[in-house]
Amino acid sequence: MCDIDCGGLIEAMAHHPRLDRGTALELFFSYSAAAYQSAFREGRGHSYGADDQTLFRAFDRLAERANAGDFASDRFDNRLHDELAHARDWAADPVRDPSHPSNWVRWTLGHGALAPTRGQTPRSELECAQGPVRLRFEVWQRKCA
Repeated sequence: MCDIDCGGLIEAMAHHPRLDRGTALELFFSYSAAAYQSAFREGRGHSYGADDQTLFRAFDRLAERANAGDFASDRFDNRLHDELAHARDWAADPVRDPSHPSNWVRWTLGHGALAPTRGQTPRSELECAQGPVRLRFEVWQRKCA
């Protein structure tokens, strides 16, 4: 597990060669990349502390990899995907909502980073909840078997 200010761990995960798409997008969701967008829109992104700057570097790398499709697999079950799917049909009309990742000021996620894996069932191996990062219970079961 890690505290909310654990940008170094997130940055290491962002660079890991075995990172999957679902875990990357889960990190965007759980560490609130959307919440920082207004600060960047207003030119206040530099005003955050060192821990946040480390997290921002991780988001930079995650966005770069997501838009390039540079992941070990297309595992995609994550809460960012669920939030987008339930809010509305973003593929048809994402333009109206500035909180949609395709409209973010920084770490913009194109439709190629989100749509192609829609409907796939594999789950990311990590679970994030309000900051803590941990392996899913099913992963621990496999490791202990």
